[in-house]
Amino acid sequence: MRTNARTTPEPTALEQTNAALSRRVAGEGIVLLENDNVLPIAVGPIALYGEGAGQTIKGGLGSGEVNARRVVSIREGLEEAGFEIATARWLDDYDRCFDEAEGRYLAAMRKRSGFANFGSLGYLEAHPFPHPSGPLIGAEDLVNGVTTCLYVLARQAGEHADRQVVAGDFLLTETEIANIGACVAHYPNTVVVINAGGMLDLSPLDGLGVKALVYFCQQGAEGGRALADVISGLVNPSGRLSSTWPRSYDDIPFGELLGANAADEDYREGIYVGYRYFDSFAVEPRYPFGYGLSYTPFTLDSAVSLECDEIVTRTVVTNRGRRAGKTVVQVYVSCPSGHLDKEYQRLAGFAKTETLAGGGSEEVTIRIPMASLASYDAEAASFILEPGDYLVRIGEGSRSTEVVGVVGLDQTVVLTNHQRICAQKYPIDEIRPSPSETAQPDRPRLTIAADTFATRTHQYGAVRGDQSDEVKAWLDRLSGRDQADLCVGAGLDMVLPKAYDFVVPGAAAYTTSKFAARGLPAISFCDGPAGLRLYDVSAWRGRKIRMVNPAMAFFFVMPTLLRWLIFTRPRPGRLLYQYATAFPVGTALAQTWNGALIEEVGQAIQAEMEAFGAVVWLAPGMNIHRNPLCGRNFEYFSEDPLLSGKLAAALTRGVQSKPGFLVTLKHFCANNQETNRKYVSANLSERALREIYLRGFQIAVAEGEARALMTSYNRVNGVYADESFDLCTKVLRDEWGFDGLVMTDWISERDLFDPSQAIRAGVNLLMPGQGRQRRQLKRALRSQTFATDLATAASQVLRTITHWPRGGAGGAAAGGAGGGGGGG
Repeated sequence: MRTNARTTPEPTALEQTNAALSRRVAGEGIVLLENDNVLPIAVGPIALYGEGAGQTIKGGLGSGEVNARRVVSIREGLEEAGFEIATARWLDDYDRCFDEAEGRYLAAMRKRSGFANFGSLGYLEAHPFPHPSGPLIGAEDLVNGVTTCLYVLARQAGEHADRQVVAGDFLLTETEIANIGACVAHYPNTVVVINAGGMLDLSPLDGLGVKALVYFCQQGAEGGRALADVISGLVNPSGRLSSTWPRSYDDIPFGELLGANAADEDYREGIYVGYRYFDSFAVEPRYPFGYGLSYTPFTLDSAVSLECDEIVTRTVVTNRGRRAGKTVVQVYVSCPSGHLDKEYQRLAGFAKTETLAGGGSEEVTIRIPMASLASYDAEAASFILEPGDYLVRIGEGSRSTEVVGVVGLDQTVVLTNHQRICAQKYPIDEIRPSPSETAQPDRPRLTIAADTFATRTHQYGAVRGDQSDEVKAWLDRLSGRDQADLCVGAGLDMVLPKAYDFVVPGAAAYTTSKFAARGLPAISFCDGPAGLRLYDVSAWRGRKIRMVNPAMAFFFVMPTLLRWLIFTRPRPGRLLYQYATAFPVGTALAQTWNGALIEEVGQAIQAEMEAFGAVVWLAPGMNIHRNPLCGRNFEYFSEDPLLSGKLAAALTRGVQSKPGFLVTLKHFCANNQETNRKYVSANLSERALREIYLRGFQIAVAEGEARALMTSYNRVNGVYADESFDLCTKVLRDEWGFDGLVMTDWISERDLFDPSQAIRAGVNLLMPGQGRQRRQLKRALRSQTFATDLATAASQVLRTITHWPRGGAGGAAAGGAGGGGGGG
């Protein structure tokens, strides 16, 4: 058995290079929300308080965790930059408070899990350790002679549970409010920094006197250094919010229904998600979608033209200040209402400038296909452009745009004809905005004729599966029973490791190694999306590799029996090291609004995949920020499908820049909450499904050419996503032309789950795999129709395995003494 894991712990050149990239990305993903001429500040003495100051949260919990060598806290980052922390005593007191609270938490959770209470695992993951607010700041904790104070709020979230509208989560605690008030009263310049994967209700800060507000988000292992770069002015903030911040949770449409009925979640807001709701229903947000401040002002001078069926905007961006900086040009379009209601505006395109010196300019060109402005007419099962005026708006945020051009369309255009999908369980009473008259601005007017466009009618039922000669040859050598083995993963390797020819310690799962002797190796699937989640330190135990450090936070408190099975002692001479880069979380990546930079992140992750021997990366997460309480929002990009899709495509291009390495778009689809995620039915109209929840995936498939996709746990209008022929075949393959691997999410177990139905629906690989599923598939082979479906599924698995460039898979052998046996 071989592995590429290193036998020495020294940092590699790749690790150092990727750390520098992570710092740069984090700097672009930090959003300056408020600034009363306080930031940036000169290096010098500073007061620092708050739960995230020394115990900075790098990312969320669950499958999205990354085990980096070191996490640079905000305190450490400031100290490295030369700031003198004047409040070390309070921070040290907080660390003691943190350790004591964490000790009580661990003791309670270990007591609950006991020796072998495996039923507690879901509870453990759903109840992460919350950072305590810490001690109240007293007179003795306030430092005289220091003018600037940073107070860092922190929140943690993860899989299995959604956030709550309670103090210490979405709401501030009394201690936090009192402490910030004390800081404001004592220090002339108080800056609040938010270290959380999602938004908070900041109402208690209104009128308090806070001089600046920074949304730090969760910025990976280099976040502390990146914040110091921004605070000191070394980096001019250019991050923009990827989701709307409400003034209170009450402003979220139907927010009170989240999780109220564990079996059904009705999406009554329809297409009016995020800024589409706030803009269309005239609800004032705290911070709008696309919003963010800079240390320098920019002006935008735009012009609009038509080139065939595309709107082309050209914007001259000029830095009117003295500091160098970047900004984001955002293009929105207001589409005419007619047969279909329309949102007030939708994001249609965006681009980030290069760094512009004071007085410098750059022309930014953004091309918008008119087809991207279509809406779905469910009655006719068609995407259409309705006649009327399309108002093109440009600005640096959704609420700071101006109309720069009008495009008139003379009559309705039918762009695509479809078959209906995902029939609703029952009618859903969706909200509709009140009709309003829009004054036509005095702007350049262009017209486009309906006959510019052609109508495409989708064809369904095409030949599916890989048709290459190599894959066909393999299918001829594999019996139907062999194909069943191939379409079921080898088991949950991260928890109960097995022996394979080649191992990536900490991989989430592998394909079967049954055919390794015949030249078909088992390949690894590794979690994301903030990097690769692997064992950072592991060790040989016999001929298998066990973790030394916990790979996920909840491993600290899992049942004693399971810990004994999966952990080992750090035996000298048998240790293995894999320090992956913890990049900023998905939301933080999206806040860069920088596709070229995100593509660099993808290339960096691919380099680590190649170094460790990973083949399939279980990322990016693409679900929509439908509600700010979703426990996994930190993994996802945005409330907007265009922004999500474009950045996912960029990340995909980076990872797949070398053949044989794959991303996995997830979770397909309408997985927008953690409450009862394995059973809940997301009930929504076909229009909302197609325009909001599928569109980002479609963009990533079309523009990124993603090679793998993961279905979600939930049902969509009553049908489980992994059993939905409409989603996995009609939409994904027939309409979008997806030609890659479709897998289930991990342990998609439920009552009456039929793995053969998933294969019939278009799933290719059942993950992480169980013996029962193999047996069920083999029994289903009595049907010739199913045998054909299984061969189609097997062809996609074969394609993934045979395209892996195996030449780099060398590394340490078991015990340092040569190869090993089979498994799975």
